[in-house]
Formats: sequence, structure tokens, C-alpha cells
Amino acid sequence: MSAAPPGFQPPPSPPSASATKPKRNPLLVVAIVLGALVVSCIVFGVIAAIAIPAFINYVKRSKTAEAELQLRMLSQAAQDACHRTGAFPPAGPQPLTVGPEKHVGAFASDPGFVELGFVPTEPLYYRYQVTPTVDGAVLVAEGDLDGDGVFSRFELRCYAHCACDPTPTVTHELE
Repeated sequence: MSAAPPGFQPPPSPPSASATKPKRNPLLVVAIVLGALVVSCIVFGVIAAIAIPAFINYVKRSKTAEAELQLRMLSQAAQDACHRTGAFPPAGPQPLTVGPEKHVGAFASDPGFVELGFVPTEPLYYRYQVTPTVDGAVLVAEGDLDGDGVFSRFELRCYAHCACDPTPTVTHELE
């Protein structure tokens, strides 16, 4: 190897990877993080604005399912009693109190409900009643699902020939 001529300087070595990184501005990092948080909050707010009313509506609909099911069972019991006795017995209203919470009715102490064989023991959102009319009877399920004094009402008409309409008339279903 020969010696380097006088005044010769070797080429500089390439810079290391750490030396080529640009310096980060801490304010820029904070601004990006805060921007991401704001966007996340906005997205969460939009999702909540859509989901919460849908969930409330779902809960109300699940409560109305009780009225439809119990009224269907009461209708069958009323038709059976009419076939046995030739008339629809008066019954109810039970439970006496209705509201956003479930209540237990005294169905077993109501002679009409006992005659019908309709004696629910579980707490209910709706009150049930059978009212005989000159041409049959009216079966009613009535409840106040949100405690605002507006009642949702499911009503089935039954006729003197011991048959009931298959579908109730509904007023203020989700009140």
C-alpha cells in the first residue's frame, strides 16, 4: 500500500441512521394526539346518539312482548271458559298498580281470573282485565312503561260465539 499524498483527506464516512432522523417537535406530537382524541370523541358521540335511542326502543318493545303473550294466553283461557259456561266471566283489573317497574297481581284472589285459569304469579308490567259486553267481551292489557301517565293499551274483542280476534288493537304501544 502506498502512502496517501500530502493534503489528501479520506472521504467522510456516511452518517449513522440516528444522525439522519429529523428532530421531532414536541408540540406537533401533542397536537396530533389531541386531534386524535377529539376525532375519537366525535365518533363515539355519533355512535351513542344512534345507539342509545335504538336501545331504549328495544327495551320498550321487549316490555310490550309481555302484553302480547299474556293477552294471547288470556284470550285462550276466555274462549275455553266461554265454551264451558256460555259466557265470558268478568275479571280484574290485576295488578292494580302499573308503572315502569313490574308488579305482582292478586290474580289468585280474583274469582274471574280463577275461573278462567289465568293466574300469573310472576311480576308484570301490564294490568289485565276481562269486561263482558252484550255481544261478547273485551280483554285489555294496559301499562305505563315509562311512568309518564300515558298508558299503552292492547285490546282484544271476543264475540258471543266464544271466539276472539287473533290480533289486538294497540294504542300508544311504546308510549
